[in-house]
Amino acid sequence: MRLEVEQPILTAENMEKLRHAELFSGGMAAVQAATDGKWGFVNRSGKLVIPCTYVAVSPFTEGIALVTGADGRRQFIDVSGRPAIPGAFVDAGRFCDGRAPVQIEEKWGYIDRQGTLVIPSIYDRAEPFANERAVVERADTYGIIDRSGHAIVEPRLGYIGPFHGDLAILALEAGPDTGFPDRGYIDRNGKIVWLPRILSTLLP
Repeated sequence: MRLEVEQPILTAENMEKLRHAELFSGGMAAVQAATDGKWGFVNRSGKLVIPCTYVAVSPFTEGIALVTGADGRRQFIDVSGRPAIPGAFVDAGRFCDGRAPVQIEEKWGYIDRQGTLVIPSIYDRAEPFANERAVVERADTYGIIDRSGHAIVEPRLGYIGPFHGDLAILALEAGPDTGFPDRGYIDRNGKIVWLPRILSTLLP
């Protein structure tokens, strides 16, 4: 998913009160107060519609933003600043493809836009979806799931990075001294499409 971004348009009055402003996403831009460093959001007319009360925020995606309160817990809000999902989480990631990764106690799963846990919290780490695929980690190995939670690739690879389009970087094994010695690419269907070792056999 490509984020909608535009240059912020802020009033002179607002600018004097702000330390920093992010790019627009979903018609809203995150802004940081000059006084205490807290974050809020302005709309495209430059009006501060969500007060600067959060210690951290993420861009709006699918009409929902992830924010961090003073207690360190994370929650989802809508463009009016009201809770979009009931409750708060230890940690979470942004919404994409109608799913968001959330940490429940020690494990990660995925919720839908109603806050229902639709993919069980069985992973050690879970990344946001992109192009209807998400990278998950379990026991220091990485795999790929779809929106239903079906494993496209069971967690068995040394590393899989985030998807960009239809491809993600991968490593068959994570070497402790050499980093990732077998970097290549995997597609959204779980097919390894390129590995450097294939090329190395052609070198003199």
